[in-house]
Amino acid sequence: MKKIKIIIMFCIMSLLMVGCQTTNTTNDAKTTKEEVIRVGTSLKHFPFTYEEDGKKKGFEIDVWNEISKRLDKKVVWEVTSFDGLMGMLDSEKIDVIANQMSITPEREEKYKFSEIYAYNPYKIYVKSDRNDINSLEDLYGKKFVCNSTGYEREFISNFDKDKKIDIVIMDGNESGEVNLGRADAGFESIVTFPIKKSESGYDLKQVGDVVYQEKNAYPFSKKVDSKLYDEINKVIKEMHEDGTLTKISKNYFDQDITKSSIK
Repeated sequence: MKKIKIIIMFCIMSLLMVGCQTTNTTNDAKTTKEEVIRVGTSLKHFPFTYEEDGKKKGFEIDVWNEISKRLDKKVVWEVTSFDGLMGMLDSEKIDVIANQMSITPEREEKYKFSEIYAYNPYKIYVKSDRNDINSLEDLYGKKFVCNSTGYEREFISNFDKDKKIDIVIMDGNESGEVNLGRADAGFESIVTFPIKKSESGYDLKQVGDVVYQEKNAYPFSKKVDSKLYDEINKVIKEMHEDGTLTKISKNYFDQDITKSSIK
């Protein structure tokens, strides 16, 4: 009888231990889910986001490392091609995109953007020996090259209502097409143009006035948790106010892209 009681007590204790373990596991899973922010990037947009010696680097990476620290939440990076980032956001495989995304009317219909964290003025670029293109109107009758997913495609299409410009869509090395003479012009940020020109060795120059200025912000699904969204916006505002964003910007661009250059 004594042996039976011992066995029964042992079984009860075992069940209690299993119950406690199950509860803790559930709580741990819940905590982990709440403390992780899944951020999508391409690592192919230097110096905003790139890879060097096996490490993720760039303006976006540093900004999100700071957001992670201030919110005490872990950032899990999900890397894919630029044109695959929206699909990952749509399918809820990521929470947000960090890849110098611009706010556009089309995107605002579908996504919920954070506070603006950077501005990027764009100009036309051409071969260095060209003097016939200095404005948008000079592109009439010319071949203009742009990316399929970048805002420049939307902008030039809206400008060219009468379809006087031969718009060529391609993904990758648009400036190479201009350098080879297979296209007449393209758009590039005045922030990244000098860097890309130096890296590529292409014989290009930027001309004319700023044609448009991107407002960069982080797109979330409209289903984003409102608490998380508000927390991230609060941190971005704080980083503007305390100069952290300016410091990160100057580290990568030798200038402050976190403030608008257009008054």
